[in-house]
Amino acid sequence: MTAHIDTSTPRPATPHNTPARRPYAAETPLRSAALAAYQAARQASLSHAPRNLITLTHHLHTLEPLSPTALRDEVIETHDDVDQAWEALNTAHTLTGRNNATAKAHAAVERARAVTLAIEPHAEELSAHGDRQV
Repeated sequence: MTAHIDTSTPRPATPHNTPARRPYAAETPLRSAALAAYQAARQASLSHAPRNLITLTHHLHTLEPLSPTALRDEVIETHDDVDQAWEALNTAHTLTGRNNATAKAHAAVERARAVTLAIEPHAEELSAHGDRQV
């Protein structure tokens, strides 16, 4: 006589029957550059200080040659936007000019964050873990 196993109700998840999380891919220059650019964009989003925008432009410049061909033009245009936002912040002498420059910087930083996430979708999650080994 064979034993009947009831499969009508699923078993509760345990460490033995839960699928393992897919490990992150090995560290690559693209991943490092994308994570650094994402963290610079996050820092620049907290304060649109010109020094934070300069840091972001440096990271985007590093990301340009490493990025996939399909996204390279977007990275270059984003780099230009951040550079123009930095210039606008440095040359704004009136309150209206400063407000316009800040809005331009905000848009450029959000674009940088979006392009970085398009290149490395896990950047936000990895950034939340700080200096965690990937």
